[in-house]
Amino acid sequence: MSEPAVALPHAQTSAAPPSRKALQILDAATELFLGEGFDSVSMDRVTQAAGVSKATLYVHFRTKQELFTGVILREVEAVRRLTFIRLTDAPDIASALRAIAHHLAAFFVSERMVKLKRAAIGAIAHFPELAEVIFRAGPGQTIATLAQHLTERGAAEGLAIPDPNLAARQFLNLVCGDFEFGGVLPAPALSDAEIDHVIEEAIAMFFARYRRVEARR
Repeated sequence: MSEPAVALPHAQTSAAPPSRKALQILDAATELFLGEGFDSVSMDRVTQAAGVSKATLYVHFRTKQELFTGVILREVEAVRRLTFIRLTDAPDIASALRAIAHHLAAFFVSERMVKLKRAAIGAIAHFPELAEVIFRAGPGQTIATLAQHLTERGAAEGLAIPDPNLAARQFLNLVCGDFEFGGVLPAPALSDAEIDHVIEEAIAMFFARYRRVEARR
């Protein structure tokens, strides 16, 4: 299964990997944005924290919006790649769904993710197009990858999935719905046992819907 590409902002569209300076800037900016949010961080603060000149900063990132997009995409890409690995390493679809669900649950409830979501909400108020960028690079890529996996392996495992993209969205909504607002809205935190229960029920519902009738007997 081929791994889908991720859309990158202007400063990261080169075929070459990010330079040491670009990574140095992203590291410093990430800590500032996560700690203080989007509005409170200036490009001057980033240059000081990264130990670079303004000229160097603007060579790599022309605006604060572009810099923040680079920060978000790097965080999302790290999670997406691990999701892809867990999916392709799983011996069967049930194991793949379980691995993805636990990985995403851990991501959504982590303190780092909570800070990232809060910073992103503040940034989207200034440039709403960021929401689409985040979706394409994160959930959109995960949905596409899972849908491809279901297409390639579903029939061999006794599943009839007429719309793999919809099936992937349904499963991810089932497992992520209880996690994605954690730390942003006053939703109660789930225990490990509750998270396990949510995931296992989501898997059971998925197979109840998509297992072929003859395979159920």
